[in-house]
Amino acid sequence: MSSTVTNLIEQGEKVVRENYHSSDFGEYISGVDYEEWIAKVIFFMEDNKEKFPTFLYERVIEAAENAVGNGKQHFDRIIGVLRTVGERQDFQ
Repeated sequence: MSSTVTNLIEQGEKVVRENYHSSDFGEYISGVDYEEWIAKVIFFMEDNKEKFPTFLYERVIEAAENAVGNGKQHFDRIIGVLRTVGERQDFQ
C-alpha cells in the first residue's frame, strides 16, 4: 500500500476517533482536524484523478463535500475507497 494512502487512512481513523460526537440530535463528525483531513483527501484525489474511474472519484468528492457535521457514512465511503486504492498496483 502506498505510504500516502496508508497515511491518509491512518490519519482519518485517528481524526474520526477524536472528532466523533454523539448527542440527542444524532451522531456527527466535525472539527478543524477533520476539515484538514478531508482537504488532504481531496488534494490526493485531484493529484491522481486520471488513475481513478470517474464513478469512484465522484463518490469520494461528493462524500467529502457532505462529510463535516454529518454522520459517519461519508467518512466510511472515503475510507472504503482509500483502502481499495491502497491495494492496487498503480498506487504502490
